[in-house]
Amino acid sequence: MFHDHYWFGMHFFWWIFVIVIIIGTYLFVKLFNKPESLTETPEEILKKKFASGELTTVEYEERKKILDRDRT
Repeated sequence: MFHDHYWFGMHFFWWIFVIVIIIGTYLFVKLFNKPESLTETPEEILKKKFASGELTTVEYEERKKILDRDRT
């Protein structure tokens, strides 16, 4: 009644379809779910680094001057 190769073709198609849906969903979420750090301004990032202790007062002031100079 049924030919085996027809069933294999449809089964193969559905696996490909499911894989494409999973990859597409992953890429969609990754594209539209950007981390907040990408939307922060350089000044905000600098302030956070200074507040967390990554920068000394001297380093903070030097980098702030550079950012202010680049803005004008």
